[in-house]
Amino acid sequence: SEHKGAYQLGPGILGLGYSVLSSMEMRERALPIMDDLARTEGIAPAVTVALAERHGLKAVYVAVRRAPQTVSLTLEVGARLPLGASAMGRAILASMPGAERESVLAELGRRYPEHDAETRRMVAVARQELAERGYVSSFGDWKPEINGIAAPILSPDGERIFAMNVGGPSFLVSPEMLIEKVGPKLALAARDLSLTRPMSAETAS
Repeated sequence: SEHKGAYQLGPGILGLGYSVLSSMEMRERALPIMDDLARTEGIAPAVTVALAERHGLKAVYVAVRRAPQTVSLTLEVGARLPLGASAMGRAILASMPGAERESVLAELGRRYPEHDAETRRMVAVARQELAERGYVSSFGDWKPEINGIAAPILSPDGERIFAMNVGGPSFLVSPEMLIEKVGPKLALAARDLSLTRPMSAETAS
């Protein structure tokens, strides 16, 4: 059909209701940073940058940016990614408070029992990556042909966790390219978008 392969807003964004409306502030703050990441020298034609928020057991895209000439991922606003397998989802899980994370992992285990042990292992790895680098990775874990990294972002009220990812086809974007060219920029961007650091004389100057 003419809609084959397309993402429609109905089951994705529109189904989230008020959550989407309250995501707009974060989205507007993030867009210029996403544009900058999408233009990263050396990988700009190959990467897509996205912002997502958890909805149930999925991470749902609320904004997408890519360079105009990009030959890359076709995921659009409203796309849903698995929490356990994708870099985006694991960034969200890894940054959750312990009790909340365990609750979501338990729900994932009930829904997908065959993946429970591996999901928990990958989230443990993601927590270590987040502590060491400020972002998490998924190199072929979600889909063999896709490499990506993602960093969590705390909402201004401290109540909600978003994540931003940079990813692309594995034949164009290697793990080394993402780690070396994008990783530090992504970690810094996510930190700046998260209002978790108190304003002080140092940060204000």
